[in-house]
Amino acid sequence: MSSIQLTAKSRQVPTAEKNQERSKGNLPAELYGLSNDNSHLFLNQLEFEKVYARAGESSLIDLGVDQGEPVKVLVKEVQQDPVTEKIVHVDFYRIDMNKELHTVVPLVFVGESKAVKYLNGILVKSLEEVEVACLPTDLISKIEVDISGLESFNEVIRVSDLRVPETMKILTNQERSVATVVPVKVQVEEAPQAEVAAEGEAAEAEGKEGEKKGDGDKEAEAAKTKTEGKKK
Repeated sequence: MSSIQLTAKSRQVPTAEKNQERSKGNLPAELYGLSNDNSHLFLNQLEFEKVYARAGESSLIDLGVDQGEPVKVLVKEVQQDPVTEKIVHVDFYRIDMNKELHTVVPLVFVGESKAVKYLNGILVKSLEEVEVACLPTDLISKIEVDISGLESFNEVIRVSDLRVPETMKILTNQERSVATVVPVKVQVEEAPQAEVAAEGEAAEAEGKEGEKKGDGDKEAEAAKTKTEGKKK
């Protein structure tokens, strides 16, 4: 796999021109780690976005500062504008290539589940990434999760089912669910109790009204019969 390269230039802190530099396409960044002093940097916004799309936070980057010798880093944190979601700041962490590191690796779901295709189930992803430990040279950018083994609603892919190189250890709980398929639930809407009660009261009222009307008809019929009897 070819190395991922990124260039940066030093910046002075504090700087009142940070927003002005952003308008020019320069992205503020910090580089720290390995007991070295923090380095304050500017990146080319477009260049970083392309690198980040490829590397994410789980691939090593060769970061060259002021045309110096590149250092191995990981993206530690990316800050985004809450409204525009545009990246506004980046933190990098220097990596000791001889020391085991702990980081997260994203899960990529591949294949096709028969329970989804033939049973109209819904794929539920419980995890999007797992924590791992390995030497920097053994770090991989993603872990594939094959969901083709999910043929029924009773099957679950767990962390223990994930396949990674022998040089890498998954630190996430091995019993945690990664993915499963669940049936679609058909919900029958029930009328609110208040509405049901109102309908019941209306029906009862109609019944009483009918009874009153019936009694009135009987009284009118009796009066008519009595009157006709007197005429005779």
